[in-house]
Amino acid sequence: MAKLLCAACLLALLSAPARAGGSEDCLALSGLGCYFDGGNDGLLIYLRGHLHGSGRITGEGPVLASSRQAFDFYGLRSAAQNRNLTVMVTGSSHLPVLPADVAALEKRLGRKFGKVLVAAHSGGYVGLAKSLEELPKVDGIVLLDDFYGDVAGMARRVAGRDAPCAGFRTPHNKARFAAFTGTSCVIDAARSDAEHEPRVARCLTDYLDGRACSD
Repeated sequence: MAKLLCAACLLALLSAPARAGGSEDCLALSGLGCYFDGGNDGLLIYLRGHLHGSGRITGEGPVLASSRQAFDFYGLRSAAQNRNLTVMVTGSSHLPVLPADVAALEKRLGRKFGKVLVAAHSGGYVGLAKSLEELPKVDGIVLLDDFYGDVAGMARRVAGRDAPCAGFRTPHNKARFAAFTGTSCVIDAARSDAEHEPRVARCLTDYLDGRACSD
């Protein structure tokens, strides 16, 4: 069960010293998270999972701190730059990215996104459901051990997009993953539950290409 994010955890995130090339390069998006302009080949939407057990983080400061933690911890700068993408990172797993959010970022950057890729990790399945329902354009989907909740419904939404799809699941999600049917997704079976976090940074660029992880 999700727990409220502790005040000490938030304070530590907010008071961490800035460093060159650090998470502060992910610029604030009010109420949503942050973004980093890693290139002009398209947009990667990254729907973060729970932070310290919390799936509902609110408030401008906490949401920004949480999105920057994900940007840093999961290697999203490198993934964006390697694929010449802008990345938008949510600051709570319950937050979706909606058409108005994409349009606002396009206006800020002064360009349209030629393609839109959506990645969800763990508890980010909550934001993923609404995002897939609302976004008019989705050119690729990455599922990062986010097989929780209505997994069959997730499968229907993914299949309905008819877009390349890849990702992974860990052993603790094996039973739930059985309900994920009717898609052409390439889903790796990780060997250990310990892969739930580190496999994201290690394999994301492969998954963005719609293929299994090369590790």
